[in-house]
Amino acid sequence: MELNGTLLIRKATIQDGGKYICIVNNTNGQERAETELLIRDRLQVRAVPPAQTVDVGKTAIFTCNASGHPVHIISWRKDMVPVLSSRRISVSREELRISPVEREDKGMYQCFVYNDKESAQDAAQLLLGDVAPVLKHTFEPAKVEPGSALSLKCIASGNPLPQVTWTLDDLAIPDHMRFSVGDYVTSKAEVVSFVNISTLRVEDGGMYKCMATNEIGSLSHSAKINVIGPPFVRIMKDIAAVEGDVLHVRCPVAGYPVEEVYWEKTTFSVEFQSKKFLTDGRRIPFNHRQRGFKNGTLIIREIDRRSDGGEYRCVARNSQGQRGERTLNIRVLSK
Repeated sequence: MELNGTLLIRKATIQDGGKYICIVNNTNGQERAETELLIRDRLQVRAVPPAQTVDVGKTAIFTCNASGHPVHIISWRKDMVPVLSSRRISVSREELRISPVEREDKGMYQCFVYNDKESAQDAAQLLLGDVAPVLKHTFEPAKVEPGSALSLKCIASGNPLPQVTWTLDDLAIPDHMRFSVGDYVTSKAEVVSFVNISTLRVEDGGMYKCMATNEIGSLSHSAKINVIGPPFVRIMKDIAAVEGDVLHVRCPVAGYPVEEVYWEKTTFSVEFQSKKFLTDGRRIPFNHRQRGFKNGTLIIREIDRRSDGGEYRCVARNSQGQRGERTLNIRVLSK
């Protein structure tokens, strides 16, 4: 302070701001004057951390570290849209907390600071950790008339985005103009995959499956679509099995209603008086290692090369005596 009453503050800082009182004294008394010093400092801001990876269901916290003076307002935005407090999101002056994190929370978050003269901003990124596929929507079993149209849909999410594939009785969807298979990604980062079938035929019935797969894992859903009509058995590929193993074979049957599905071994050899003879087909099971199920599944335990190899027939029959059938060959390899 100088003798003439001047107060000089060199290299003023924020801490120097405030109210100052000047007091003058002489023998006749005292006078005082009050003034306020406002210090302005350029606004700066840092969003911390600048990026973080959080698993879905966990908690994400961002902090807005502001400097400068004065700071009147601090606000948060996501992809330039104001962030509002909700059941999952807590917004305070400096902190943004998201718990639990959901897929749509992924993105860029901006922290803004304002005063009456200027503003500043910084951004931080929320990334999602790897997530195994989740099926958000699936299709139900159905009974439909031939000639009608059918649409099946599966909606999947995951990180990375899953790829959705479709099968019919574990085979690729028929490459036919009546079938349309496609998908698209929504704004919520969900894959919508569909199969549309026009002019249904009896042979279009069967077990439809959608499978969502990414680098973390896979998840599938299956449901039977029954097209009303006579029994139909889809073509089956020949099978090779190792002797002693357990063999599972499923007969892909279409048509509805079907009263029964069974398996036959079309030919097999029997030994009589040291000679081998081929006999006509025989319905399974004809030994304790075989078992046939109503859904068309055949199980052969401890498969034997000499007695179990050969041609098998799957037969599907309805109550009117209509039937469909297919054969396949089972080749049993030695260990």
